[in-house]
Amino acid sequence: MKRRIDLYLCVLLLSLSTGILAQTSSEASTATASKAKISAEARTAFAQAMEAAASLKGLRGAERKTELAKHAARYEEIADRFAGEFPAASRAWYESAEMWRRQGNLAKAEAAYRSSLSKDSGAFRARAIFGIAQMERRQKKFEAAIESYKLVAGIQAESNRANDSRLWIARCWRSLEKPELAMQSFKAAVEKAATPRQVIVASNFLAIELIDRGDFDAADAVLAKAGSVVAEAIDSGAKGAKGLESALQSMSSRRALQKARDKANGSAGDAVQMERDRKKVKSRR
Repeated sequence: MKRRIDLYLCVLLLSLSTGILAQTSSEASTATASKAKISAEARTAFAQAMEAAASLKGLRGAERKTELAKHAARYEEIADRFAGEFPAASRAWYESAEMWRRQGNLAKAEAAYRSSLSKDSGAFRARAIFGIAQMERRQKKFEAAIESYKLVAGIQAESNRANDSRLWIARCWRSLEKPELAMQSFKAAVEKAATPRQVIVASNFLAIELIDRGDFDAADAVLAKAGSVVAEAIDSGAKGAKGLESALQSMSSRRALQKARDKANGSAGDAVQMERDRKKVKSRR
């Protein structure tokens, strides 16, 4: 019994630390309602909002920011109007958050993502938490962002969003100047990649990290392993084989590795030539 209580407290503390409260039994009615479909009236409201948002096309600068704020407010009005219809309210808050994100108001975007999460329709849960993590990171709240990214990776472990979250965790550790934790996280991202394309993306980041540290052979090994994964997928008849091969060859780490090796070899060559020139000058004396 004590172990159960301790486990519950650990989970609760983690949730509180990130500002994302786990759903409790008192919210059972919310969970039940979240399974309901969006009403026809709410769908009409969203259609009208989307049509109005089309006016953003072509706008720039202050005018665009002003219009984005107006559209964010419009979605918030929809959220208030359908507050008791949880799927609609969750979507409306999420759309509002996206408008605030595009507008550049990170604090308001984060608040709207959290409001979307509080309605938790299921469809927007992972997206809302990922949005929160992105806003936390951009506001340099790296520890909080890491915890939020971990939640996303736990909800949709094999999704592209989870793969992105694991890579962002590594980059947050790097921003916190904790290189070993960053390296561990990059390696974990490669190991947990669920598809060949995810392997390519994660391996690219890991290889670049290794190149930055001067470990060219390890970076080469990472690229070779990614190549093996792609080759195996192609041999097994995976869809989009041509796209996979193109993505593999387009990895920026390939060019970075070659450039780094050329630079290192060039420096070594320059040093040898300088020594030879020094000896020639000395022999003439």
